[in-house]
Amino acid sequence: MLQPSLSVRTGLLVLVVTLALVASPIASAADVSVEQEGPTATVDHRVSLGQSEYAQQTTPISYNNSSVRHRNPEAVDSQNRLDDLQRVLGSRLSERLSESSVQLSQEQYDQARSVLGEEYLDQLGKYGDVAGERGDDNATSATETFTETRETQREYSQTVEEFRETVDAYQEARENGDEARARQLAREAVDLGREAARQSERLNGSYGQLEQVSGADLGDARERIQTVQTDIDEDRTEISNAEFVATTLSVRVADEEGSFTEPFELTGSIASEDGPLGARQISLEVEGQTTRVTTSANGEFSLTYRPTVVPANASNLTVRYVPQNTSVYNDSRATVPVRIEPVTGDVDLETVSTETSFGEPVTARGSLAVDGDPVAGLPLAVSVDGVRVGTARTTENGSFVFSGTVPADPRSGTQSLSVGPAASGRAVDVAVAQSPVQVSETPTALSATVDETTRQNVTALSGTLTAAGRPVTDQRIVVTVAGDRVGTARTDAQGAYAVRVDGESGVAQVSFNGEGTNLAPAEASVDLPSDSDTEATTPDESNATGIGAGGGLGATVGQFIREAQSDPLAALITPVGLVVSSLVIGLVGFTVAVILRRRRDTTAATPTAADESTSASSETTAPTPTPVDPLASAMAALEAGTTDDAVIDAYAAARRALTARLVDERGRTHWQFFDACIAAGTDADLLRTLTEAYEAARYGSDDPSTAVAERAIAAARSLVETDGQATSAAPGDD
Repeated sequence: MLQPSLSVRTGLLVLVVTLALVASPIASAADVSVEQEGPTATVDHRVSLGQSEYAQQTTPISYNNSSVRHRNPEAVDSQNRLDDLQRVLGSRLSERLSESSVQLSQEQYDQARSVLGEEYLDQLGKYGDVAGERGDDNATSATETFTETRETQREYSQTVEEFRETVDAYQEARENGDEARARQLAREAVDLGREAARQSERLNGSYGQLEQVSGADLGDARERIQTVQTDIDEDRTEISNAEFVATTLSVRVADEEGSFTEPFELTGSIASEDGPLGARQISLEVEGQTTRVTTSANGEFSLTYRPTVVPANASNLTVRYVPQNTSVYNDSRATVPVRIEPVTGDVDLETVSTETSFGEPVTARGSLAVDGDPVAGLPLAVSVDGVRVGTARTTENGSFVFSGTVPADPRSGTQSLSVGPAASGRAVDVAVAQSPVQVSETPTALSATVDETTRQNVTALSGTLTAAGRPVTDQRIVVTVAGDRVGTARTDAQGAYAVRVDGESGVAQVSFNGEGTNLAPAEASVDLPSDSDTEATTPDESNATGIGAGGGLGATVGQFIREAQSDPLAALITPVGLVVSSLVIGLVGFTVAVILRRRRDTTAATPTAADESTSASSETTAPTPTPVDPLASAMAALEAGTTDDAVIDAYAAARRALTARLVDERGRTHWQFFDACIAAGTDADLLRTLTEAYEAARYGSDDPSTAVAERAIAAARSLVETDGQATSAAPGDD
């Protein structure tokens, strides 16, 4: 089989993605309908931005491959086409970010997140493919920034929604005279407002990066986010001033140089505008580590701080006074200058798994110490064959216990089970400890069935890949016919795959080779319908090159489509393929223009009396809105098979709940947040399960399994519904 040249491959990529882009506004308009008929309700703290034109906007694509008819494909200037295509794709992604900001400003939170859902990810994948074809470092950087911006904007939408709901609940409690409840909700609202401020700041920075590396124009989106955040800041300040008394924290350090082995000795005092807070127990947080101390009658205190997870290059320590949820006092903070000397701890592995396999447990038990002093609260990464399988965390006496399951990625054979630092550059580094473990190969089962065959002889295949009865996720499936590869797919969270085979008949071999995994290869075969079973043309008919061949222009177009399905490259480099592809692009563009023109005409039309009657009837029968499930987005992501989003959304929901209900605020690493919650009495097992899953989903190279995502969501729900099982304030607490 002839190998296509780079220019021809590039031309094929441009044509395929161009056709997808031309059709995408129709699907986008169907999924996210922004235009509305009739009056729109307004809210006093919402900025009116008018109708969004996102669903009507299309970016013209300058694409002309007629030169291929007269020039050698190697001489085609494909780089210019890829440049144009990169700009178009970047524009589409920017439009979705902008549209999400419109929905957010109109308090349509679900829509704000859905605009950045599957279609955004699909377009982002195309953007990354073109970036790789171009070899453009800036475009590759933009791909990462588009990804990070999506995550931050979705999180921001969730935070804003919860802030508004909390403010409404606070106002209701005030009206009902429930002061204790009102004060607790006020603190939740203030914490949510702070988190929103941090997220909006990150969004603003991401917008700026995108404008630099992709040429996107996100000025309008930036203004909308700024307006939303300004409203939040004003409400947060008003609530804080109405409910809380300001405090002042003063802190001093005896010696600015210190380490884990030579801890920092801190002293200070806490006071309000009326004077010292007096003798009481208070919570002080130092770089995510929360400590309970007792103040004297004049509000003075002292504490010892051993740096562990704080970055070794930190030049300051931030100390924060953390009042209880029902306290009348506001929080306050102070910083002290320091110089941290990093130290290295040693892991003592007591017991570890000696053999394991896919989906089976892998365990490790041991302790961590620096010069004999146990290290508490430090996360440790546990890996098999260099693949992280989970995170353990040391207890107060420096011990740890880890139990996880083996994914498909560690190779079979004798491998190393290693325990080392979960993050680098910390005040306490960790020398990696290793132990051999035998990873057995697990047999796999691969199924394949024919789901459908269209009139054009396009066959849809699907099946599952399992190992020991467990679904195998994110593995490559290859379909071949007569030794030629005709399709590929990757398994989803349920181990399922789907692939289309175009213009082929006979026996299709479906295979999983298992290379680089601990899984055995597997094959399946399925009979594809022959040409006589469909209305597809024969190979001889598909070789026609004249406009009249095959029965006129209609037959020629049908012939080109069938040929493109069976061999797109061959179709593109023939004169017939060039003519028909131009006709198809023009026809699709004309159809899109007509549809959008009709939609604009329909939207601009004056509603009839019957329309107004129907609208009024719908309004009177609308059900009362139900409370928003904080884990709804996580459950939706799990059902969609995006387990990484499911875990991240579940963690975000639990973190918001714990931040508001416990003595804590956000703005720190996930393990620093873990320390603060545990110190406040949160269920350690639940939060550890959720945090480890989040770390793997957010920073790991592989998506978590469905089982891991389900456990994370269950842990998050328990934390949200039980207030994290926080301990109640002891007598004398503030």
